[in-house]
Amino acid sequence: MNAENVFSLSWDGLIKGMTASVSLLLVTLMAIFALVLDNLILTVGIILLFVCSLLMPLLWAPQRYAVKGNLVTVRRRIGDAEISVAKAPERWKWAWWGMRLFGSGGLYGYFGHFIFKGVGRVRMYATNRHSLVLLVDEKGNKILVSPNEPERFIRQLMKSLPKVVNSEAG
Repeated sequence: MNAENVFSLSWDGLIKGMTASVSLLLVTLMAIFALVLDNLILTVGIILLFVCSLLMPLLWAPQRYAVKGNLVTVRRRIGDAEISVAKAPERWKWAWWGMRLFGSGGLYGYFGHFIFKGVGRVRMYATNRHSLVLLVDEKGNKILVSPNEPERFIRQLMKSLPKVVNSEAG
């Protein structure tokens, strides 16, 4: 039986800046509303709204990846996402000519549904634009992940996909 290999991830500069900026903005707005508003219920409601705006995306942000055989598990606080990889994974270079359809485009990571020129519609569970790996599952869905060691991540997956390597080589 295959052992599970865990791959860490890290935030790139854009995520660090975006998360810090949005957090600072919302904390500042909470302080301003708390000082300005005379209505306690309205003040508490606005603070709760801002706190939820900061904490909810954190629940879906990827924490790490686990690889066991051809199964990649994206560990998240809200629950894990599993990807059954069917094709050889490959490095993918970030393209600015894309669009977020639904999800986070910088607050705690890049996760959700996106569309990029050259690859089309993808699901992302990433935190670093510089270490992206493109996966294709058994249904043909494209997924982008960003392990800290993308080459080792690809090698680990390729161990479980020898028929893919043989069919592409021939």
